[in-house]
Amino acid sequence: MTLFILISWTLQVLFKNFNSKTTFLFFQFLAPETLMRALELLNYLGALDDDGNMTELGAIMAEFPLDPQLAKMLIASTEFNCSNEILSITAMLSGKP
Repeated sequence: MTLFILISWTLQVLFKNFNSKTTFLFFQFLAPETLMRALELLNYLGALDDDGNMTELGAIMAEFPLDPQLAKMLIASTEFNCSNEILSITAMLSGKP
């Protein structure tokens, strides 16, 4: 499993508050370093706070059907008045080859 898929999946699990045995077992079979890298990147993007709790920005990012990096880029584009350009870039990057 690639790290980018794991990051998206981790954000969705945290957002939807899955507490099932299946979710626990899935995380149990991952290398701890891989999961820590995913959590660190989500923290770096602002989706998680330093305690590992989902932030308001993280909840907004989880609503997008995109990788968290692309969702953050799209959300931040409104601050720089470049939403149209970023939307085009996001569409190109998220499309299937």
